[in-house]
Amino acid sequence: MTPAEISIAIAGLAFAGLVKGATGIGYSTSALPIIALAIGLERAMPLVLLPSLSSNLSVMFSAGEFGSTLHRFRWLYVALLPGLVCGLSALAWISADNAAHVLGAIIVGYVVYTTWKPTLVIAKAVEPYLNFPVGFANGFINGLTGSQLLPIVPYGLSLDLSPNTFIQFANIGFTLSSLIMLVGLQRIGFLDTHTFVVSLAGVVPGLAGVALGTRIRRAISPDVFRRRALAVLAAMGVLLMLARPSHDGMAGTEVKMMTGQESRVVRCGTSGKRHDTDCHHLHPALRVALARPTAASGGSTVDHRYAFRRPPCGSISRQHDDGRALVRKAG
Repeated sequence: MTPAEISIAIAGLAFAGLVKGATGIGYSTSALPIIALAIGLERAMPLVLLPSLSSNLSVMFSAGEFGSTLHRFRWLYVALLPGLVCGLSALAWISADNAAHVLGAIIVGYVVYTTWKPTLVIAKAVEPYLNFPVGFANGFINGLTGSQLLPIVPYGLSLDLSPNTFIQFANIGFTLSSLIMLVGLQRIGFLDTHTFVVSLAGVVPGLAGVALGTRIRRAISPDVFRRRALAVLAAMGVLLMLARPSHDGMAGTEVKMMTGQESRVVRCGTSGKRHDTDCHHLHPALRVALARPTAASGGSTVDHRYAFRRPPCGSISRQHDDGRALVRKAG
């Protein structure tokens, strides 16, 4: 990451902490749109994990009722795992721009829901039948977009839980999801050592933002600050929905794919009005390497051996194959 990108990421993490401390709005959902608009969703998602995890753990330890909440919603938490795996698998094989559009729609939907505040009540007798599908849906959306709020937050609010139980219910889910995402994003190539270090460093501005947000909450009306924060999030959500395709930041990249004696060269990015999307068929780890050339490659050549076939849902690990990709920056 460049110094400018790191500065934007730190600003986004601090803003998310500020919003969470003042209003309670989800940390990841507040940070992701700022960072994603600057550097792309697949690079933004791993950056928010450790700051979000630290804020969630601090809330979990202070809320109480951990054991009873974990037992009551155990099947919802179990369902997060297959949902996250399928969401991450989808993220690995679709355009990151499309995932960002989905994130924008989710943010706008959350703002509408929070502003509207519909009165929904789910009978406790129905709850056991809904826990697994709600957990799976939340995991899938989280894996695909990085947002952890939907549908778990509206679902929890509809169960008429006590404030402490609701906070614990949501934050157990957020924490488990973040831990699984750490492993999953590393497996699909979105999380490397450099990104992990930047995310770890982001814990400090995130917690500082939470502390400042808590002071703001005591100084001004929380409702006023909440409305302003939601307006900012809605605007960023709309920008994500309307953002033009970036083709994973690989414009001007040539990819030579060789299998046995056969080879072909494709050019990623745009050429006039023609959009070449061949590069989206590459393994995501290779796409990230293209967008961010490593020091070892000298910024010019990246050489990997990865499978180019689309894996089934649930298979997100790197696969070696006879295919060989030689990548170089054009020009």
